[in-house]
Amino acid sequence: GKLIDSVRFRPYEDVLGVGHSGGFGGIIVPGAGVANFDSYEANPFESRTQRREREVRKLLEKLQPDSIMLDPSSIGSIEPGVAKEYEAQREKEKQEQEKLKVKKTKKKMRGKNKVGNREKRKKLKEGVEQRAKAKARIDGEDDDGGSSDDEEDDDAAEEGAEAVREPAPGEGGDALPPPPGVGAALGRFYGKKRRKT
Repeated sequence: GKLIDSVRFRPYEDVLGVGHSGGFGGIIVPGAGVANFDSYEANPFESRTQRREREVRKLLEKLQPDSIMLDPSSIGSIEPGVAKEYEAQREKEKQEQEKLKVKKTKKKMRGKNKVGNREKRKKLKEGVEQRAKAKARIDGEDDDGGSSDDEEDDDAAEEGAEAVREPAPGEGGDALPPPPGVGAALGRFYGKKRRKT
C-alpha cells in the first residue's frame, strides 16, 4: 500500500484531494461541498473588479473611522480664488469662440440663395450700415453747432415768406394773409387772388 500524507477538500466542491507516497489522487465525496456560498464572504467566481472591491473593503475595515471621515464643514465649499479664475477663463474662451464663429446663411427655399440674391442682401446690409453711420455723423454735427445754422435758415425763410406775402399793387385787398408760422414754401400761395365762383 501507499502512505497518505495530507487530505484536503477543494473549496465549495465535492472533490477531496489526497497526497500520498506514490503522488497525488482525488476522491469524489458527494454532499461535501457548500451548495449556497456567501459571495460577500468569499466568492470563488469573483471577477477582477469584485476582487479589487473586496481588497479595498478589507483595508477600510482595518483603518480607524476617525482617519477615514471627512471634515463636514469643508465638504461642498469652493475656494473663491479658484472659482474666479475658472469663470474668467470660461468667459475668455467664450469670447474667442464668438470671434471665430462665422455667421452662416440659412438654407432657404429654391432660388433664395442664388448668387445675385446673396449679393443683393449683402448690398442692403452695407446700405443699412452706411445710413447708420451717416445718421450718427449728422447727429454729431447737430450737437456741435447745427442749431445756429438752423436759426439762420429759419430767419431767411421768414424773410422770403414776408417778401412773398406782400400783395402786388394791382391785387388790392383780395389776397389772403398767410397764417403765422407758414414757411417760404407755402407762403407763395397766399399772395395770389382768390377766384370767385
